[in-house]
Amino acid sequence: MSDKTINLQLRFNRKTIIYIIIVILLGVFCFLNFRYSLISRGISYFNRASASLIVVDKDKKPIAEASIIISDQEAKTDATGYASLDKLQKGDVLVTIEKDNFTTATYSARLVKGSNDLGQFELTVAPEKTTTISGIVIDLYSKAKIDKALVTIEKSSGNSDGEGKFDVTKVPLIATKVKVTKAGYLDYESDVEIKTANDPLQIKLVPKGKVMFTSDRDGKAAIYQSNLDGSGAEKLIGNLNDQNNEEGPGSQWSSFYISPDSKYIVFLSKGDNGNGENNYLYYSNIKGENPTKVNEDKNPYRIKWLANNTVAYVTYDANKSLLKSVKFPDLETVQLNETPETASYSSFYSYDVDSSGRVVYAMSSTINGSTQKGVYIVNTNGTERRQLSDKYCSYLNFSIDKKSVYCQSYEDQSKKYVIKIEDGTVTEGFGPFDKYMGYYNNFEVSRSGKLVVYKDSRDGKTDLYMSDTDGKNEVKLTESGKVYSFTWSSKGNYIVYVTNKDGYEANVLYPASKETKSISSCDSGSIALNE
Repeated sequence: MSDKTINLQLRFNRKTIIYIIIVILLGVFCFLNFRYSLISRGISYFNRASASLIVVDKDKKPIAEASIIISDQEAKTDATGYASLDKLQKGDVLVTIEKDNFTTATYSARLVKGSNDLGQFELTVAPEKTTTISGIVIDLYSKAKIDKALVTIEKSSGNSDGEGKFDVTKVPLIATKVKVTKAGYLDYESDVEIKTANDPLQIKLVPKGKVMFTSDRDGKAAIYQSNLDGSGAEKLIGNLNDQNNEEGPGSQWSSFYISPDSKYIVFLSKGDNGNGENNYLYYSNIKGENPTKVNEDKNPYRIKWLANNTVAYVTYDANKSLLKSVKFPDLETVQLNETPETASYSSFYSYDVDSSGRVVYAMSSTINGSTQKGVYIVNTNGTERRQLSDKYCSYLNFSIDKKSVYCQSYEDQSKKYVIKIEDGTVTEGFGPFDKYMGYYNNFEVSRSGKLVVYKDSRDGKTDLYMSDTDGKNEVKLTESGKVYSFTWSSKGNYIVYVTNKDGYEANVLYPASKETKSISSCDSGSIALNE
């Protein structure tokens, strides 16, 4: 055998030995690992334990759905607060108990082989997580900042300051409602979203007050009222057009008038389930309850409230126009104008009233073929009637200061006059608002006597304007071009007006911000404020 052959055999024998050694080692390793596994399983089996416990609150009431964690096992308590865990090992363990809105508790326990009753565990309510909510309270329409508004979120409250800003501290993170109250405004309530100080709440309050209007939304014209934002609409008085209507006398012509103290509503109705031949004056309280016929005067018109719960109106009887007043609630009726018994015809043109209880009116009478005409003033009870002038006026109004009467000539309507109430002195031409005189209320003066709101048509479009009483500093308030009628609130902070585009629509306008909100559709231009 050659040396080369001997070397190959030796090299082969070494590799074989190495492979054998590796196989033997792997076999030993697998044997030992298998033996260890068997031993561990045996030990685990013989050390197996289970645990049970009950979770309660400080009042010893069971807590359901609490999480119980021991080693790598987890379970939930049932309605009785009970939970059990299997496949545990004996020995020292940590018991962790978790439940929303409770403080997480961790306890040490020593488990023995088999069942372990760990007893009763008590959880304490977690300190409530709170935050501070900031914001601002403003008027919905005027955008004015509102101070001293009480803002309540859950059980925490705060007041707005002079800038309308507020901070409500210790607000629970689970807060859902914010409530705001302020005298002169509707109570506010809304869902609240927890926000940061960099994103404050903006709360807009709606001023108190009721807008009254007519609507046929249910197929029958009736008088409704709503809040100034259009919410809370309710029917006050139904209509008589339907013979089967059982709601009582209603506003047949959709015309109604609210007393200055907001106690009474006066309206027109034909009565007799809408089948009567003539309209009559009815009244009710402001809630529309117990509508009552005022008197037997037929077809009254040009109805206006005077002072002291008195209404003036014009009626026609035997070719004579009669200006009357009726006082509520005793319904005493007084004739204000004087119609000569020998007059064959008396014609009434216009009248105006002031807050002190005076009435000025213009009329003419035909006696034996000659015409007697003039402007007169009288108290609402018919006393102290006197003639101011023999001018023949088609329209007239009290002056803004109530010391004079503005009138428009019947013969020549380009002529305007000022008649002083004190001595009857007459001068021609009277100022910036003469063109707004007429049967309809085309302008209203603020309580301060410094501002005037008026309706004017320019370029074929009718809108509302406001200026000083001398006509300066005019501001256009609306852009609808279809303003039909309007009324100004007693405080002068908002105006309610009706437009007539494709139908009548009631709106609220705040002159300070020109903010306008549509309230409701209506079926006539009649509108009033119940303040």
